[in-house]
Amino acid sequence: METRLNKALSSIAIVSMLLLMATVLVVPAPAQAVWRDASTLAITPGELYPGENAEITYTLTIPQPEGADSLTITRIEVLYSWNILPIPLTTPSAPATSFPFTYTFTNTVSVPANTALGDQTGAIAVSAYINSDFANPTTKSFSHEFSVSAPLAATATATPTAGQAPQKVDFDVTASGGSGGYKYLWDFGDGKTSTNRNPSNTYTTGGTFAPRVTVTDSLGRNVTASTASVTIGSPMTASITASKTGGPAPLTVDFTSVIGNGTGPFTYLWDFGDGSTSDVANPSHVYDTPGDYTVNLTVTDPSDRIAYASEVVIRASESPNVKATITATPLNGTAPLTVAFNSVVENGTYPYTYLWTFGDGATSEEASPSHTYSTAGIYVARLTVTDSTDLRVDSLELEIVVTSVTDMVAHIQASNLTGSAPLNVAFNSTIENGTPRFWYNWTFGDGTKSALESPEHIYTEPGTYKVKLTVIDSDANLVQSNELTIVVEAPGGMGLSTTAWIWISTGAIVAAVGAASFLMIRFRK
Repeated sequence: METRLNKALSSIAIVSMLLLMATVLVVPAPAQAVWRDASTLAITPGELYPGENAEITYTLTIPQPEGADSLTITRIEVLYSWNILPIPLTTPSAPATSFPFTYTFTNTVSVPANTALGDQTGAIAVSAYINSDFANPTTKSFSHEFSVSAPLAATATATPTAGQAPQKVDFDVTASGGSGGYKYLWDFGDGKTSTNRNPSNTYTTGGTFAPRVTVTDSLGRNVTASTASVTIGSPMTASITASKTGGPAPLTVDFTSVIGNGTGPFTYLWDFGDGSTSDVANPSHVYDTPGDYTVNLTVTDPSDRIAYASEVVIRASESPNVKATITATPLNGTAPLTVAFNSVVENGTYPYTYLWTFGDGATSEEASPSHTYSTAGIYVARLTVTDSTDLRVDSLELEIVVTSVTDMVAHIQASNLTGSAPLNVAFNSTIENGTPRFWYNWTFGDGTKSALESPEHIYTEPGTYKVKLTVIDSDANLVQSNELTIVVEAPGGMGLSTTAWIWISTGAIVAAVGAASFLMIRFRK
């Protein structure tokens, strides 16, 4: 009795195992032919991980059934140790008649999350008809192996996660599971990417960014990990302004720097484009040579962040032949002396600005001012004119002699009043009613002066020259002497002595003898 029971239980166990391996039992039937076993050419992928939903591709190669001309596959079933997944199959429009017959199909497999890691065995069951015997399908089963690995996982970090542009951030990723052979693709959130595992990225603009990395294993599976968001403040900016961007050389330009989004103190480096530099915040620069100059500014903050400002072009043009001429009436007189000044500007660009200096500390911005000198002295008046293009020109100087109300008198004499160049003339003076000590100011009419009591002077060029002496005594009385005229002829001409000279014309002869003064009479045809 016990033996019969054991045999019955064994039969039940065998039947249960067969039901687990296939959903379609092989029912023996008279077959017109024998189907040889099928074999797999490829199963992709050959590695799965717990919790994965994977699409697996199978390729079957079926040899020709023995004694048969055709084979029609009607159903394929896939059996794994954890589930049985039937796959619907559309019957081919015509039986396979060319052997070996290759058939490829796919199946989506859901691997349970609690599946043990390691090698797994699965089975494939294929039902088919031979020679179109639809009444007797035959099922063939065969097994294949694959491995179950840990799920692909990744964690990513960013350091630091805040800063001000330009800000360098270092990234790192740690990958695990999957099939190994990892590849990385970083997206930094600012349009830039990297395929390095531990890259760095410099954020040059402000904003909040969401960096992430995609890790792909050797079987093409991937996982994406994000870092903490990266918040970057706007970059430091620099701009420059110029008081003017053009004008005739020499051109003076005042520059101003404006810094945004930065924290000082800043360091500055100006490049004015002509080889000159400056390290102050708001410099001035003079362009002496005509040309176009590009001005650049580099600003650095204490964190070594740098901002640039450039392409401010300064154009210094050729200076026109601007000329300023001044006149004054009178040039000398007794204090208080009112002098009327007049100016003429040529070749400039109207309107003009004027700055007169009268030599006694007073100034004027009129074109033709009047000025009163209240005390005796020798004053130098000059004018500076600036046109609308900022071209500045200085006039020649005028000397204004203001004398005192005094009985002091100055007389001057010359050793000779005419002669051929170069003409050497000795001058001397006589002062009456003054209080010694005396100060002398000789003007020789050719732009030269002397402070000696009795100077000598050489006239090197032909011409007519007016000589005067201004004397100041120790009581601050100021007087001017009489005026002498010196006539200098070209070399080789006839010189006339002050001690004796003769002028001959049309037979007339006039003779005179003199020392400091004489009379000249000319007779013409």
